[in-house]
Order: sequence, then structure tokens, then C-alpha cells
Amino acid sequence: MKKTPLAAFAGAIEWIVVALVFALIFRGFVVEAFKIPTGSMAPTLRGDHFHLTCHQCGKQFDVGFQAGRNRNPNIAKFTKCPVCGYLQRVAARRTGGDRILVLKSLYQFREPERWDVFVFKNPTEPNINYIKRLVGLPGETIHLYDGDLFIDGEIARKPERVLEEMWMPVYSSDFLPARPDQPKFSKDGAKWERPLKEEGGNWSYSRQGRIISCSSEGISELQYDSDTGNGFGAYYAYNASPAYPGEICSDLKMEYQAQVSGDTLKVGASIRKYGRVYRGLVDLEKQKMFLIKSYSGKEQVLASRDIPELEGERSVPLSFNNADYRLSLSFGECSLEHILGSKIGDIGKARDNRKPQISLLSSGDAVFRHINIWRDMHYITYGVKRGDEPFELGEDEFFACGDNSPSSADSRLWDIEGIGNNGDRFPIGVVPREYVSGRAFMVYWPGSLKFKPEGKLPIPNIGQMRLIYGG
Repeated sequence: MKKTPLAAFAGAIEWIVVALVFALIFRGFVVEAFKIPTGSMAPTLRGDHFHLTCHQCGKQFDVGFQAGRNRNPNIAKFTKCPVCGYLQRVAARRTGGDRILVLKSLYQFREPERWDVFVFKNPTEPNINYIKRLVGLPGETIHLYDGDLFIDGEIARKPERVLEEMWMPVYSSDFLPARPDQPKFSKDGAKWERPLKEEGGNWSYSRQGRIISCSSEGISELQYDSDTGNGFGAYYAYNASPAYPGEICSDLKMEYQAQVSGDTLKVGASIRKYGRVYRGLVDLEKQKMFLIKSYSGKEQVLASRDIPELEGERSVPLSFNNADYRLSLSFGECSLEHILGSKIGDIGKARDNRKPQISLLSSGDAVFRHINIWRDMHYITYGVKRGDEPFELGEDEFFACGDNSPSSADSRLWDIEGIGNNGDRFPIGVVPREYVSGRAFMVYWPGSLKFKPEGKLPIPNIGQMRLIYGG
């Protein structure tokens, strides 16, 4: 029997109603979309921001939009390039915050895990949603010391994917200033100066310092001078002018591409932390790689392994880092790790007169390209409870911190009790289980691009669509 137009219309309406009902159920219980409102999770997740390109070195970076400071939405405040350090004021159109998807029902089937990026109601203002990284679980004692996270007295090491998200750039030989003689690389008008200092050996530079060659008999060093270049302070380019001077971060990483041959004897890197020097060294003659500690005139091999013989001349990537009391060295497909300790004091203590340092090591003849230096994300410890006053979590209580630690209102800084249902109160600094909404898992619409600077039609920034890693 043929349907009448009225019956067909009624059927269509029925399908639309059913679809809307399923959409509401899906949104309410399964997945919900959120827009990132602020830069407290930058650079992992960005609120409204400016996407900038350094006038000197060409490095692209983001700077957060702050309504109280950026009166003109098309002009970023005075900014500092996170790589070459150039001070500049840039005209750029404001870009909207990242849009993310949140799994709302996930925590009904499994417990929240450390390092999850999660959405919750702000305990001090329950009508506002916050997004932070979950760092403390029920029943734990949380201690922030020298930028690191300790749980019940043991350091909490970030998973590899989370750690990769949190490395902050300090130096790159791929982004050197085009006009280093311009006096805009510090507030006192200093010109740019190469921050790599030679210690022994014969070093030569080509392509304005992007390619560096070394010839030496013993081990020579190319030290990064943090007084000349960008320092190791917990400075975030995203914050434009830092709200906090910056604690010194001593968890560092160096990567480069080494062109080695039969005349290359050794390549590697060294990091100084708390007065101890740690070296990641690849000995091409012995076909071994080492992790070595030097302290008080004594040298100790912490770990070693064999590596395959390299034939002919070839380019091999090397990476060495010290993060969360763990050394990691990789050379090509070979890798080596060593745990330095787990408790505060196991590897020494932070001292103002013991500045961290990082160097490239070379022996024999070698050529180096793509030299990059990073520092780890550093939890700032100013606030309600300082580093020597741990937070103690009760049952069904969580601890949240933003990745942009200097500019994040989170569990470290809340100074009033949380507001619960029926007039209940929650301890200062905790996120109650009942206020947890879900786990963020995907950036489905990053800050939009525009066809023209003055255009309004957004286009998807496909290259920035990504999963959000957690525990």
C-alpha cells in the first residue's frame, strides 16, 4: 500500500526524533565535545591563542590570548621566541581553542589512571568545567619537589608518550637568527651570540652553524651556555611574559644527527644535574654504548650494551636525556636505560649554585646536524602547600595539575575548600570523584586555520588532529 504524503512526513519526523534521542543519550553518557577555554594545559591543549612565526629564525610557536592583556584580538603582546630568544611584537589573528572529545562513561568501567587528561567540575566553582592532567589517586600522598612528582615517597615517571608531549624547546641548530646583529635578544638590547661553547678539539661551522664538524683525538665537548642562550628556567613561550620568574629545570634532553665514518671514535652527550655528570657515550671502536656517572673525581659505568658494527659513512640519530631520575640513550635502533633512584635525595638535592648543563661529546672525526635541546615540563611548587608539605588524598579524592604549570589554577593553588552537594565541603586541593566527568581522548578540531587573515570561514587543521595520551 502506497504511503500518503502525510504518513511519509510523519515517518520522517519519527526518525528525526529517534536520531535526536540517540544523539542526546550519546552526548550525555558516552562522548561529549568540549572547547579548551584557557592555556593551562598548553602546549598539549591550547585555548584561544596566536599562532606565530619568529621574524628571526622562522620557528613557529603559539602564544595564549589573554582577554585582560590583549585588547586588540589581532595583535599578540611582546613575545620571546622559545628557540632563538628574539623579542618581538607580532600582528596575528586570534585562533580559537582546541576542541576535544571526552569519554564520559569510561570511568564507569575502569578506574582513572595517573597521567590521564580528564575533565571535572572545578571544586571551588562547580558550575565551571576544568581540564587538567590527573597526577594523584585516592589514598596517595603527593609531593612536588624540584619540578618532579613523588607518590608516597617514590618518583612517578611519565610514560614515554606523555613525556614526549611535555618536552619544551630550548635550542635548535635548525632555527638560527637570520640577523643576529639586531639588538633584540634580551631586555637590555644584547645581540645574539652562539650559545655553544667549545671545550677542546677543532670545531668548524658551515651553513651559518647548522652543520658542525669536529676533529679531535680525545673526547671534546660542545657545551650549551644557558647564560648566553635560552636558560633552563620553567619559562613557557605560550605565556608571553612569564607570570613567574621560573624555577630551574634540570631534566634535559639532547638530540642530533651524527655523520660517522671509520674515523669516528666516540659520539655522545652529557648532562649535569645536582653536581653529578651523566654521560651517554657510543664507542664505535669497541662497538658498545655506555651510561656513565662522574662525581667527586670518580667515574662509574651504570649500564652498557653491544651495538652492531657500522660500515662506511652514514648518518645516525642520537638522543640522550635525563628525566624523572632515569637516563635514556638511543643510537640508531639501539637503546639503553638506567634508573638513577626513586626517592628524594637518591641522586643529590637541588642547589642554587649547581646549575644544570648539557653538552655534545665527540672524539675522532664527525659531523653533526639538527642539534636540539629540550627541558622537561616542570611542576612549579609555589602556592598553598610548598614542596616540603605533601598533599594527602583521602578515599575518592584526586589531584590535578595543568601541563602549563606557571599558568594553571589547579590542585596546587586552590586556597579554599571545595563546594559539594547538600552543603558538603571538600578538602583544599582535591577533586572529588563525583565531580569527575570523563577522560579526554582526541583533539578532533584543533585551532582553526583561515583562508585569509581577515577571513571568517574556518578550515580544519588536519595536521594537528591527534589522540591525547595519558596513563
